[in-house]
Amino acid sequence: MHFKKRIFIYLILLAGIFSLQVTGFFAPVRTQRSLFRHSPKATVLEDEAAASDDLFLAAVKSETCQAEVKAEEVESEPFTGKGGPQEPELELSFSPYEVQPGDNLWEIAKRENLDLDTLISANKLKRANLINAGDILHIPNQKGIFHKVRKGETLSEIAKIYKVTIEEVLEINEIEDPQALTINAQLFIPGAKLLPEEREYILGWGFIRPCRGWISSRYGWRRDPFTGQRRFHHGIDLAAPRGTPVYAARDGRVTRSGWTGGYGRIIIIKHSRGYSTRYGHNSVNLVKNGQYVRQGQLIARVGNSGRSTGSHLHFEVRRWGRPLNPLPLIRSYARRK
Repeated sequence: MHFKKRIFIYLILLAGIFSLQVTGFFAPVRTQRSLFRHSPKATVLEDEAAASDDLFLAAVKSETCQAEVKAEEVESEPFTGKGGPQEPELELSFSPYEVQPGDNLWEIAKRENLDLDTLISANKLKRANLINAGDILHIPNQKGIFHKVRKGETLSEIAKIYKVTIEEVLEINEIEDPQALTINAQLFIPGAKLLPEEREYILGWGFIRPCRGWISSRYGWRRDPFTGQRRFHHGIDLAAPRGTPVYAARDGRVTRSGWTGGYGRIIIIKHSRGYSTRYGHNSVNLVKNGQYVRQGQLIARVGNSGRSTGSHLHFEVRRWGRPLNPLPLIRSYARRK
């Protein structure tokens, strides 16, 4: 009985709460919430939030546009594999430069962002240290050297010598037909260096022929003209009339000028990089011990002094005291090969 009464009371209470909710008993709470949402303060907060959103979206849009522009710039630059855009190919051009007092070729090359080989080749210099104030040099706008086309040479052979591509040579020289090379034509080889023997000669490190004459005996094993026995000949013999001029084959300092056994009257010149040269059987020596001589300077005259069978010059090249075959080191002979 009591249990049924309790259930009945609970039902009445639930029905009352439901009726109050329906009639708007809780409306003030809802109204307060609605009023807060539509109050001036709430409106300001909502406007600020919207403005913040607009600014954020504008910033994102701006960064996106900048990124797209950068992407387009990167795409427009050819990739070189070195982290930067490829420099455009330059057409070969020259500008004149008047040598000033105190100038030397090394300093000029450095100032012009070129190398020594480029200036030597562009100006056809025979010796790198023979420039004077007032001389006019032709300064190219890029590194490289000129190659004189010889009879029978092909473009592929020339490119192989200087380790460049045929396309590079064709483009810089504006050649349309690779087969149409003419003898003695001057080809510009971009980025190339002088051949070692040419560079040494121009810098004063190579050797020139010491006198006119024909080779009567070569470097190597031979029959001794006095004993007939097989002996090693440490130089070359250049047969020439008595009195023929003898020239220094390279810059250096005279370490011996006098009489030495079978050499007769001899001159020994010490050069850089361990080289020395010997000039034997002279009729007269024209330089003294300790004297510094230039390549091509007159130092003696051909004779027949010492152990000799006729008028000739005995010429030797040594390095660190060891005899070398002079012919590959003499420019006039080396270039014939």
